[in-house]
Amino acid sequence: MLHAPHTRQVSLQDIHGAELPFIRAEIRRTVNLHELGPTVLVVGSAVELEDRAVPLVPDAELRSQCAAIADMLVRHGMNLVSDACPGIPNLVEGEYVTRPGRGLAVDLSILRGPDETMTTRAYSPSGFPSIGDVLLFCASGFEVLSIINTHCVDLVLVIGGGLGSLMEGIIAVVNDLPVLCYSPAGGIAGEMQAIFERYLTRYKTLRITTCGTAEALDAALAAFAGEFLSAGPPSRLAAFLSRLGLDAEAAAPHTHTTITIAPDLRHVAYECGPRGIRVCDPVLLIDDARIVRDTTTGAAIRSLLDSAPRIYRHDGVSLRVPAGMPQRVWCPSIDTFLLISAVRRRAGRHIRRVLDVGTGSGVIALWLAERREALDVTGIDSQAEAARCAEVNAADSGLAARCHIRAVRYQDFWRDAGRFDLVVCNPPYLPAFGTRDDADGGESFCGLDLVIELLRSLDHVLSPGGECFLTLSSVSWTDAGVRGLMEALVESGRAEMIDEREVPFKLAAVLVDPVWLETLVRDGGVFTRAGDYAHAHRVQVWKIVSNRRASPARHHVEAGKD
Repeated sequence: MLHAPHTRQVSLQDIHGAELPFIRAEIRRTVNLHELGPTVLVVGSAVELEDRAVPLVPDAELRSQCAAIADMLVRHGMNLVSDACPGIPNLVEGEYVTRPGRGLAVDLSILRGPDETMTTRAYSPSGFPSIGDVLLFCASGFEVLSIINTHCVDLVLVIGGGLGSLMEGIIAVVNDLPVLCYSPAGGIAGEMQAIFERYLTRYKTLRITTCGTAEALDAALAAFAGEFLSAGPPSRLAAFLSRLGLDAEAAAPHTHTTITIAPDLRHVAYECGPRGIRVCDPVLLIDDARIVRDTTTGAAIRSLLDSAPRIYRHDGVSLRVPAGMPQRVWCPSIDTFLLISAVRRRAGRHIRRVLDVGTGSGVIALWLAERREALDVTGIDSQAEAARCAEVNAADSGLAARCHIRAVRYQDFWRDAGRFDLVVCNPPYLPAFGTRDDADGGESFCGLDLVIELLRSLDHVLSPGGECFLTLSSVSWTDAGVRGLMEALVESGRAEMIDEREVPFKLAAVLVDPVWLETLVRDGGVFTRAGDYAHAHRVQVWKIVSNRRASPARHHVEAGKD
């Protein structure tokens, strides 16, 4: 585990038989090395995209492209390594470190320490390095740095670039790394695959892909993240930093926070070692105000909730969420356990095949496999990192044979998935403000589009007599698409609300946007209240039944199996 703040001198030996001194290493962010996902090295130069006096890509467009790439890396759960090139790598990293839920950013520099400077271009006004979570200063040339890069990344992404990028691509291929070449407006990236196929195929098995569009690049990154998730290899970055001796404390037992949720949801207990507190009648699972109100250990517990792994326990089920992942993965929340409680009380007896849509860290899927003894539980999530977390929890719980996790979007899954006796979904409930045309549902799969897709497809995925349990918010009802579909189900007698609870509204993206917040308050999705949290919404659990009845014969056969 890397602990921040932390500064030390380290050395690296035995790379190509040489000893390469790292004069200084600075660590600015606490991170558990054993929980790092795949790492990408971005190389390329904005300057080298120019083959004439006028830049091929205007500054504004270039920055927009780099922001889009940063979003892709965060979305696919990737860490970022950047070298000393003051061009595209700096621009991508500058965008990357501002994204919530992003991974680890590492800067490798040819400088001897943070007091040295280098001449920068207009593309890097803040100099280098200054923004990474881990800064490694190496008194060497770019050639040596390029070799070091290949020892701490799983994938190399070449954007535009020139001869320097070609050299880095060659070093990556020599070291058996996959390479993605993205050439939005010229540069060596557009020619690299042809060059390598002509000259290197006799010596190396190439894993190089050219992406001509942002959509193609996004798909390639998603495919690589999926392969990494399936193979489950250790991160090369974690091994590299361990080799430097920067994880001297990694062998020590990891501190973790245990969050125990009572089966009746009447209290939540938070424990870390000998420290512990209890919150009664919770309205939030992580209730900042009520936790820190405990003057003995509340503040310490609250800080550990962000910096240490979390272990959630509820009704005989336990799952673990690594440190740093709560910002990147949908963790259990109060509505998660409201949904579980509703299924416990109101679901039918004969549950064989179950689908958990948006499984997050996997607690609902695990509970269904363990406590309801469902024979075949499929949990899907569009985020590869969430699916990986759920998959690990299923294996650790001994439920991998009955609980199958997939990283896939629902609209790419349901048509060929067959029918399920039970479908559960605790989805994102916030409308995509100003981004979706309610007339046609839009093309993006964001906001409440998941809920709309699920409701429209239920007749296809539910078995005769099957049931769907779905959480919605009063915020969700402000969306015309959701409202229309739910009202039709209620009028037909197929949907009923079986639980509702007032919950503080804590989404910062809305709270800091006065127009968005005013719109939701005006439409009745969010309302003002007194107390620790100024705004609230109502979380609801709905039960929706199949439009087809189960045959008596089927019930008789299934009853005989019990």
